[in-house]
Amino acid sequence: MPKTQSELDTWAERAHANDEYYEIIDSMHRKFKMCLGIADRDGPYVDMLIEAAEKGSDKAVSLLWLLGDVELVDELKLKDVPRDEQVSRRQAFITTKYRLAHKVALQGGESSMLKLISGFQHLDPQTGGQDYVKSLAFAYFFVEVVSNSEVFGRVEWTIRDLEGKMSPEEIIQANELTRDFLAQHRAL
Repeated sequence: MPKTQSELDTWAERAHANDEYYEIIDSMHRKFKMCLGIADRDGPYVDMLIEAAEKGSDKAVSLLWLLGDVELVDELKLKDVPRDEQVSRRQAFITTKYRLAHKVALQGGESSMLKLISGFQHLDPQTGGQDYVKSLAFAYFFVEVVSNSEVFGRVEWTIRDLEGKMSPEEIIQANELTRDFLAQHRAL
């Protein structure tokens, strides 16, 4: 992560020269801009993001999910760590990322819900595999909790897509899980 405007400019020039995706460049600019507001720029910003997410920041959760492998290796200081410890610490980070997204999603965090809808389609850190039931449950939860969103149609499309891939029993499980999420959400 660039720590000065000059470093950011140099990074962006290289990224443009290498035809890097616009989204990646934009993401770096957004992360840099967010970090400008943090007084201790030399401190571990992942810890600061985790702390903010623990306090309910949906934006902090979103930024945690944007961290790439290179940034994680740097931030978690994994360069000189044995491979098995690298894997263990990265897995712990992924588990933390999902846990925080779950917590903030139940508080109504739209970005956190979207991260989990997408994330569980690829990985459930508890099982190491996909979990369409949890993904669908968070999609149902999104539709129930979020009243006006630009991505509402995309979430509805995801619901139809997931339901087409799942058994009736799995859909029932997702509905039950959604009811649990709604009860927890209302209790907050």
